[in-house]
Amino acid sequence: MRKYVQNYLRIAARKIKFLAQREVRSRTLRRAMAIDESQIGNGVIKVYVPHYWARFVHDGTGRVRGVSMVWFPNPKDDPRLRWGRPIKRSQVKRLRLSRRKFYALKKAGILVWCKNRRAIKGNPFFKKAILRSGPAIEKLLGDVSKNLQMEIIRTFDGLRTKVS
Repeated sequence: MRKYVQNYLRIAARKIKFLAQREVRSRTLRRAMAIDESQIGNGVIKVYVPHYWARFVHDGTGRVRGVSMVWFPNPKDDPRLRWGRPIKRSQVKRLRLSRRKFYALKKAGILVWCKNRRAIKGNPFFKKAILRSGPAIEKLLGDVSKNLQMEIIRTFDGLRTKVS
């Protein structure tokens, strides 16, 4: 019986992952989305994104004040990404440029700088995926419960046959 429940969890997690990936605009987050089955024996399975900034995309941000923000419209121009995109916050690199280089890149339009940043609305892709997966998972649950019922009936019939 436990095998059916674990299979159901795996199938439901794959469905939710697929639907969540369709909601995410970031290719990096779509590709990084994963399923953790380490606690499936306890009836727990997780669909997650390991990148620290995924929660800002999912939940949104408040207004950023008093902090200079620098980014590059073309990620290939960003020297901080030379060793790959950061996943953990500790992997984030600081931009270290001379004043002359900074203003030259800014004037050329290669670098964008701003002092304050408006709040960004979130895209709750996991919530949307769970809401959209409801009917499919209900159908799946119905199929799983039928299989469970058949397994119980077979076990019961086997016991009854042995007893009589």
